[in-house]
Amino acid sequence: MRSTRRTFRIGIIGLLAVTMSPVVFQVGAKAAEDGQTGTSVALQPPLQTDAETAAEDLGLSDSEALAALQRQTRVGELEAFLTSEGPARFGGIYVDYQPYRLTILSSKSALALSQDVDAFSTVVDAAGYADLLPFITLRQVSYSSESLVNTIERVEDAAGRIRFEASGDIRQGTVAVWADTNAKAATLEVRVEADELLASQPVEVVVAVADLDGNAESDTIGGMSLQWDTDPRYCTTGFVVREIAGTRRGVTTAGHCPSNMTDELGNDLGSVFGSREDASHDVQWHSNPPQAYPPQFRAGPSTVRDVSGVVDRANQTVGAVVCKHGAATGKTCGYILSKTYDFKEPGFADPSRNYAATWILVGDSNRYTGLDDIYNHVDMSSGGDSGAPYFVAGKAYGIHYGEAAANANDAVYMAQDYMRDLGIKVRVVGE
Repeated sequence: MRSTRRTFRIGIIGLLAVTMSPVVFQVGAKAAEDGQTGTSVALQPPLQTDAETAAEDLGLSDSEALAALQRQTRVGELEAFLTSEGPARFGGIYVDYQPYRLTILSSKSALALSQDVDAFSTVVDAAGYADLLPFITLRQVSYSSESLVNTIERVEDAAGRIRFEASGDIRQGTVAVWADTNAKAATLEVRVEADELLASQPVEVVVAVADLDGNAESDTIGGMSLQWDTDPRYCTTGFVVREIAGTRRGVTTAGHCPSNMTDELGNDLGSVFGSREDASHDVQWHSNPPQAYPPQFRAGPSTVRDVSGVVDRANQTVGAVVCKHGAATGKTCGYILSKTYDFKEPGFADPSRNYAATWILVGDSNRYTGLDDIYNHVDMSSGGDSGAPYFVAGKAYGIHYGEAAANANDAVYMAQDYMRDLGIKVRVVGE
């Protein structure tokens, strides 16, 4: 369903008035021009396979996709470092392609642009990420990833019992909000415009109308189809997990899926040992003692991979490529469009349920605008994909929640580290 656009601006601080032209960091005598230089990790067959899928789905060359995936872990580590230990003015980071670029945002900086570039360059170099400097550009802006989250949280308060979904766009400093009827969108627009705290945020808010409902071996592992009643593809298993403080092992799926399902091999999922559907969670986990629960997942219809590690939300960067394998759409790869996606669904599951801006939005165009439905040639979410694993090579990123409001082909997932709030974590090889 194509969105109906309703637009308004919040506050008097305009994005264009404070956004400077990007400046490229120079290292030595040469700056990267084609995105193909710099330090890379050793090639592994699963990474090659993901690169081939990403190249086909996203319109990149094989070499571009592979080079991006090879340095993606380093980029995520850099973002996490700058967030926790970098300058207070660090506003976020995102990735672009063709050519490959990492853009660092400097929020409300009092420094001249050249001084800001030098300061960030020194921090990045001293932290051990000099290999990424050739790809980095700097933008001075008025907003930050934190202000996007603050805006979304304030929209939640203003919305009252109006159901909505929202997503922060780190590239543009905007928040897109979707309601499910014109009347609700108009009411939400009035409430947001009248909110003084929202007016103080240096963020543009755009309200639109969208369909928010849309229309799931011998051992159980991640990425398997789950049957409920007579539907053989009702949901999908996520990852094999283990208790943090115990010895029990099991498998996850989406929290909104039924609790009494069997996998594609006929294995009963067993008892539910934990389930959570709230602001940042949509997960349940099961354990059936006869199952060995090896740390593996399906990465394709005939491909099984070991889980070699995990990537937390803090290390997942906007513009990065992730892949998933779901019961309905199979294996797809897309770009992380936002890591501040939000919902509000009064009356759904728990009448008081509010979501937080912690969900991750994935689509097949790196040029995400927040509302324009221009990137829908790859279907990344259909009924039956719920719970599916998101991954790169053998690393676990998260599990599938559902489709996005503005484009039913886009997908939303929960980062895997939120499973730890249930006392479990993704099981990796050696554990």
